[in-house]
Formats: sequence, C-alpha cells, structure tokens
Amino acid sequence: MNKQFVMLSGLPRSGSSVLTSMLNQHPDIYASTTSPIIDMIEIIHPNWQSISAGLISHHPDQYPNMIKGLCYGAYEHIDKSIIIDKNRIWPRYGKLMRDALGHKPKIICTVRNIPEILASYILLINKNSDKITFIDQDLSDNKLPVNNKNRCKLLWEKYMNLPYISVRAGFNSSDIDLLVVDYDEIVNNSQQTMNNICDFIGIDRIVVDLNNLQPMDENDAFHGGIDGLHTVRSVMKRTSPPANEIIGHELVKYYSNMKLEFWK
Repeated sequence: MNKQFVMLSGLPRSGSSVLTSMLNQHPDIYASTTSPIIDMIEIIHPNWQSISAGLISHHPDQYPNMIKGLCYGAYEHIDKSIIIDKNRIWPRYGKLMRDALGHKPKIICTVRNIPEILASYILLINKNSDKITFIDQDLSDNKLPVNNKNRCKLLWEKYMNLPYISVRAGFNSSDIDLLVVDYDEIVNNSQQTMNNICDFIGIDRIVVDLNNLQPMDENDAFHGGIDGLHTVRSVMKRTSPPANEIIGHELVKYYSNMKLEFWK
C-alpha cells in the first residue's frame, strides 16, 4: 500500500492529543502518539558526515533515502494510507524531510495562547497536589521558591521554549507546507478543524463523532510524570477556567505583553 507521511507538531498543552483522537476516526488515517522517529533521526543526523566519510563514492540520495525508509518502515505494519506522525520538533527538520520525501512535507502544528498553556500546566500541578511534579522538583533543586511566578518562568524558559522555537522555525520555513491549528478552533469548531485538515492532506472529509473520542495513551511517567498530561475526554468540551483564574491577572498580563503568539 502506498502511504502518505504527514507530521503533527506544535506547542505543549495545545490540543494535539485530542486532535489525534479526532484524526483517528478517519478510516484512512493512522495518527500516532509521541513517536520515536525524530529521536532516531537526531541520533543519525549529526553523525552521518563522519559515518559517510568511510564510504567510497556514496550516492547523494543515500542519506535522504535512509531517512525516508526510517519514516515509512516504522509504519509498515499499519494498514492505513495516511500516516500522521506526532513529535513536537518536526518543523526543525523541514529541509531534511523535503529531501527525503521528494516534496514539501506537510506538517500540522497546534498552537495556543502562551498564558493559557502556562495556566493549563499550573492547573495540572494543582490537581496533582499529592505529589511533587517535575516542575516543583526543578525549582526545589535550584533553591527557588515554589510559587506560580517561578513555575511559569521555569515552564516557559526550560520546557516550552524548544517546541516554541520549533514551531516558529516551521512557520518561517519555505521547505514545508504548514497548517497552523489553534486550540480554540479544535475545541470550539471541531468539525471545521477536521475539514481543514482533510483538505490540507487531500483526502475526503468525514463527520467527527465528538461524543465518542478515544483515549490516546502516552507514557506520562516519561513525559514529566504528571497524571492527566495527555488525557482525552470522551466528549469534546472545554473545561478549563480562564487563565487569570488560575495564574492571576499579573502573570497573564506579563506573558500577554511579550506578544509571543507570532502565528496571529
């Protein structure tokens, strides 16, 4: 079966898990949880030059062909024509994937207002009050007071910055075909979001059952150890209170004034 390889990326806490559940309702789509493919590429990519130095007259297409083989080989067992592979740093490798696939790769990027992302993390910390999260542990290790101001600063500078830079790199790249999907659109205009993605990929639209969303199990113990980090509710609805009710007006104003939402 000929397969089309599409990538899913974006900011943390921006709806990628629930979007993946929606996408998997399409009979032609297999959408993954967080995938190891890009991690393998990050091992190979910086070492290829030294490895290829030992080869005699290797063909220039050999390396991109290896990357292409890795991408498609990882899903040889999947009987679906559309593979959507999820990892937050795909946009950083736009040129490599363009060379490997022979065309501009299609990347779907989920985004969300930064204060809302920070508030979403803080809400999860509050819900996990019976344990010390990786965020609070990091603050304690650095002898910093554990409060929402320091939590937000740490989250933004250490844990959100890499995926943020990746999305920005993709947004400014001429090597990829990028579809930006806002969290509010996923939650409030779910069917239109699905229509837009189907059109972007080039497949038939379907009607999404928003009352029958399936869980997308991730290894939360690996991804920070916070319960509920990737929970997908069976019914689509927004349950989080406004950001200012969680982190306060001052922090919302501070991060809003940074004007980080370049996609707008």
